[in-house]
Amino acid sequence: GAGPILAPQAEVETNFTLSPTKFEFDLAYEESKEEELVITNNLNSEQSFTLSTKSIGAVLSISEYEFTLGPKEYKRIILNAVSDREPGVPIGSLYVKSDYETQVVPLVVEISSQIVLFDATIYVPNDYKEVMPGEEIPAQITLFNMGGPRKVDVLMNYMITNIEGHIIYEETETIAVEGQQSFNRDFFIPASAEYGTYVLAMEVIYVNSVATSSTMFDVVSNVDRAAAQDYWLMYIILGIIVVIALIGFIIIMVRKR
Repeated sequence: GAGPILAPQAEVETNFTLSPTKFEFDLAYEESKEEELVITNNLNSEQSFTLSTKSIGAVLSISEYEFTLGPKEYKRIILNAVSDREPGVPIGSLYVKSDYETQVVPLVVEISSQIVLFDATIYVPNDYKEVMPGEEIPAQITLFNMGGPRKVDVLMNYMITNIEGHIIYEETETIAVEGQQSFNRDFFIPASAEYGTYVLAMEVIYVNSVATSSTMFDVVSNVDRAAAQDYWLMYIILGIIVVIALIGFIIIMVRKR
């Protein structure tokens, strides 16, 4: 299944706003799903937009590629993902380009096989959704054998890919599974990894059955990580101030009575 959403980052003023900022589709065999992207023009003037996809291939299409938005106007774009190809985890990006800037939306489509004998999930705690090059990212992997009670050997394919589809890490192992099984694995982020959004994807293969799961994370610099920590610290301090002010207000009201 799809992984949890990343922690929010400090807001930066932009010429337009995207909601949501990333998409993860989980598709069964010959299934299709639609999701909605809302593009809002933040300016007091007109903007023209051009949309294009990269690396994701024919598995995903969008409802409109060129349009113009008036001041403060918004538009809903439909993203349609179809599992019309081999099982796996296609990864790519949607480029939203205006007259003044370009924003990139990560895209992940998990496609299972027609016969699925295993359910699989890969989970990364939110505290490790931002890592620096050269660090490790810890993950919890859960497998559930739906094909019967006996123990079988499954092939596990792991890969870390950027949103352009380039693999920076790849590993394969065989695991014996009986019933449900959970275990932890650490995945190394190469020191040469560039900053940006990445996908940790997993394929569980047994005979003709392929189950998939993935989760997104960001490779950041030390400065970015410090800024994110300062952002959360600011919110904690503001929360404490609000609580103290509220307590003070209650005390004053009680004394007035």
